[in-house]
Amino acid sequence: MGYTNLLTGAAIAAFLTAAPALAINDDEAPDYLIMEPNAEVVFITTGGAEVRADWTAEAKENLFSHFDAQVGEQGFDTVAFDADAERNDQLDQLLLLYEVVAQHAGDNMPHKGGVGSNMDLTLGSDAALLGDTYDSDYAVFIDHYSQIESGGVFMTQVMIGVATGYTPPSQNIRLTAGTVIDLQTGDLVDREWVVMGDPRDVDESANIVSRIMNNLDLAPVEETAE
Repeated sequence: MGYTNLLTGAAIAAFLTAAPALAINDDEAPDYLIMEPNAEVVFITTGGAEVRADWTAEAKENLFSHFDAQVGEQGFDTVAFDADAERNDQLDQLLLLYEVVAQHAGDNMPHKGGVGSNMDLTLGSDAALLGDTYDSDYAVFIDHYSQIESGGVFMTQVMIGVATGYTPPSQNIRLTAGTVIDLQTGDLVDREWVVMGDPRDVDESANIVSRIMNNLDLAPVEETAE
């Protein structure tokens, strides 16, 4: 899947839009489905690029654990998406649709109002399949993409800079996004991004998730009088 397009296409837009603070209706706190992270960690060497399955697995485990814990710490019940469970075509198509929605949610759409105006994309009523299966009201989708340069690549860039006066830009990339989907309507409730941080490391993963959760809207807006 196009992780680079999925994450980099809207990263800038995320810094230009601020999420509003929401009040939680305590009458009945919603339940959250925590999806398996959609993650990929790529190792860049002088010989090419390699997806590191071991690093990717570490990133997935840490990100899932910290999203699950931090959503729970805010008073919501959580349930884990079972990636090993048998899936039908409808669910597979729903997850593919999410990738498309996530890729384009941050697009700058001048005819719709500019940056942040494409957040009205939706998964549609089929999102209820997840809600009914996991008895949840909302889902938190997690996306991560990393490119990590080897020492050999760094030294090659240094030598090119010494020889030519031009140092090639670093290929190190680290982007993480958290997205909240309403499982009744399929609507995208909120999506927040952070750059930097290495989710293979437990402490850095916790910090990444904390930065996202600081601005991620987890509950419906409760309008209150001024």
